[in-house]
Amino acid sequence: DRAELQRTSQAKRSEGQGILHDIDERLEVLQDEIDFREARIAKARQLARPGASLDVELAGLSGEDARDLLCRYCEKIVRLRQRERQSLRRFAANEAQLQEKSRQVAELQQVLRSQNSNASRYAAKVAKEYEAQIRVLQQRLDVAQQRSVEQSGGDGLGNSDS
Repeated sequence: DRAELQRTSQAKRSEGQGILHDIDERLEVLQDEIDFREARIAKARQLARPGASLDVELAGLSGEDARDLLCRYCEKIVRLRQRERQSLRRFAANEAQLQEKSRQVAELQQVLRSQNSNASRYAAKVAKEYEAQIRVLQQRLDVAQQRSVEQSGGDGLGNSDS
């Protein structure tokens, strides 16, 4: 029973550590994704800023070319904002998943602590019961040996075979 409890406890501990490792790996992946997205957003914002180069470029274009360029920039801004919203939704979903996994890890850790405590109490109880049984058996053995000595001594026959 004790060995089984220890195996169960060890299995739970290993499972908890595996989950923690999985969460750590996912956190790293999420952080890499966030860093990548932030860099892309910063670059897009830098490119989207109106500056002197845009004024110079627009001054050298015809009205229709300027309109086409402006439409392309607007479409690009719309796409970037859509991607940003999608990234924010994915980030929120990943963050919710991370919180759920963290909650599960905390719950598993609590269960593991409880199992360890229960296993220790059970092992102590079993040890006390076995010790009590050993004492009872020892007493019975002592009584049986004493009776055996009394019976062999009471017959008047000495056991002096030497």
